[in-house]
Amino acid sequence: DTVFAEVKYVAQETNSELRPSSFWDLLWGAPDNPFLPEFLRGVAEETGGVGLTVDPLHFDSSGKVTRDTWRFVGGLEGELANGWDYEVSANYGRFDWESSTSGQVIIDRFFAAIDAVTDPATGQPACRADVNPEAEALNTPFGIPSWDSGYFSYTPGSGDCVPLNIWAGKPGVSEAAADWVTYQSLSELTLDQLVFSGTVVGDSSDWFELPGGPVGFAAGAEYREETSDARFDPWQRGVIPPGASHAAGTLISEVSDNGSLGFDPSVIVANETGEYDATDVFLEVSLPLLANVPGAEELTLDVAGRFSDYSTIGNAESWKVNLVYAPIQDIAVRGSVSQAVRAPNITELFGPEVGATARPADPCDIVNITALAEADPTKAQNSQNNCVAVFQSFGLDPFDSDGNYDWTDPLSARFSGVTSGNRELSEETADTVTYGFVFSPSFLPGFSLTVDYWDITIKDAISEVDAQDIVDGCYQGAMLNDNFCSLLGRNTDVMSPQAGGFNFIRFTAINFAKLETDGIDVAAAYNFDIGAHEFSVSVTGTRVNEINNFTNPLDLNEVDPELGEIFRPEEAGNIFLGWNWGDLSVGWQSQYLGDMLFGASRAEIETVATMFGPAAFMGETWIHDLNARYLVNDELTIYGGVNNLTHTDPFISENAFPATPRGRMIFLGGTYRL
Repeated sequence: DTVFAEVKYVAQETNSELRPSSFWDLLWGAPDNPFLPEFLRGVAEETGGVGLTVDPLHFDSSGKVTRDTWRFVGGLEGELANGWDYEVSANYGRFDWESSTSGQVIIDRFFAAIDAVTDPATGQPACRADVNPEAEALNTPFGIPSWDSGYFSYTPGSGDCVPLNIWAGKPGVSEAAADWVTYQSLSELTLDQLVFSGTVVGDSSDWFELPGGPVGFAAGAEYREETSDARFDPWQRGVIPPGASHAAGTLISEVSDNGSLGFDPSVIVANETGEYDATDVFLEVSLPLLANVPGAEELTLDVAGRFSDYSTIGNAESWKVNLVYAPIQDIAVRGSVSQAVRAPNITELFGPEVGATARPADPCDIVNITALAEADPTKAQNSQNNCVAVFQSFGLDPFDSDGNYDWTDPLSARFSGVTSGNRELSEETADTVTYGFVFSPSFLPGFSLTVDYWDITIKDAISEVDAQDIVDGCYQGAMLNDNFCSLLGRNTDVMSPQAGGFNFIRFTAINFAKLETDGIDVAAAYNFDIGAHEFSVSVTGTRVNEINNFTNPLDLNEVDPELGEIFRPEEAGNIFLGWNWGDLSVGWQSQYLGDMLFGASRAEIETVATMFGPAAFMGETWIHDLNARYLVNDELTIYGGVNNLTHTDPFISENAFPATPRGRMIFLGGTYRL
């Protein structure tokens, strides 16, 4: 028997220079603002004020992210008297993440600071709210960001406000003003996992054997407990500080329609904790029915089952049946049928609610309905009918004077939302069928070819949906799909310039009705020697026939095809070449990705031809890597290579796909073992 233990600790720290994460439409300058440039003052006096289209990028901002990962494993393994192997173990892991960012804008203080006047008592610039505490609080004219006007983090008339000159750019911002209108955000996340497990592996040789040999088995049990704890600073959570007109510690959401004192103010940010536990028992049995007889070099049936008890979803069962038949040594055919159940993980369930933004194409816009009509007239008519129903529910008329539908999206910028977990998720169930063959010809040693067809249907599939699929999923069915519509909000003020436009979206994992996909995997490999030189060649490839999301549990005829969109090419593959000669190893890898759409939120395979044309397809992509390794002696190894040899760039819509923005990267290193 052997006692084993492992301790692992990994620490990472990333520092970066940033800009404030915010977006504003117009920042107002009144005629009596002393910072207003003289060439604008006359215009302001004639019109009542002027607007400045600029984000508040006047403040230096830096970010720091730390990650600490701990893992402790201990256990006992050995062999029983009858030759069976056993293992019992305990595993504890912890992940701590902390992110701090300076230069984050405090919304009400920023509005107070930029609304400057000349203080009649001193003749110097001052905040209007301090000179006249009864003055109306400043806001943006189009509600971007969406802010319920008022001063919540300080008391007007207190003299605490420091006037801010945004009209001279960054040089006009004093250190005192920057300190007063900004804060350093802090977000923390802790994930804990504790696992106890035990397994036994053996066979039936002490009692009986089948014609192909003894029955092999593996059995075990596992208990798993996971917790998450997400924490945010008081500014993000909208905790009113001392010195304000409301009681310190009060949440801004309790005294206004705002959710946060920072950006984005419409989002309610809250600390979040969650936990669940699960107990699993499993049994796997391998039945060698025949072996080494004429017409059956191998006939093996594998059966596996798992029973799980989750504190979140209750009981779940998974199973798999696999059959391998080799009539001769050179070829084997195989097939399997399985059902697997996946419970939502701790992040999908208890992920904290944090701010997000989106700018999908509005499916109610007449331009988008017209484009959709060319590809799918039924979906286009569904969209129009559903949009009319929504608009008329709050008194918005989307028709012109001749009775023609002509509503257009009034938004000129992105809108706010949240990303969060979903405690209402249920388990997903995947039914999988695979069959194929393995060809390893005796006349060509070292060569193998495998071909497998697979078909997967996932019921109640758990998936986080992008913005475009959320809005399309809401409106394009025969009726409004509450699975998605419940994640959206529209501006219902018919007098607003943004009347009818989206003003909220929630990104979260949901249970689809089902997901269907199928395809073929092919892999070929050949290993051979020429004298002292060893060579290896392998080619792997996948062709996907369909990826269809059925999002509406009430109508399984509603399908959202995904094949050909970003990250979902029809074909993909890899080529590996290797050469070993003594202590020298050289390798080459080529990755292939077929055509796919670029990743703009509005690029959907159903309407791409009408809305974008062929320019929306990124075309075939090849990425090549070269590496080498040389063993100098038992202690020293030198390695190097070139990644992305041909300097493939990321897609125009992506930061790091299909290649990183670093482009070609040359590396050289070594390892020395004491």
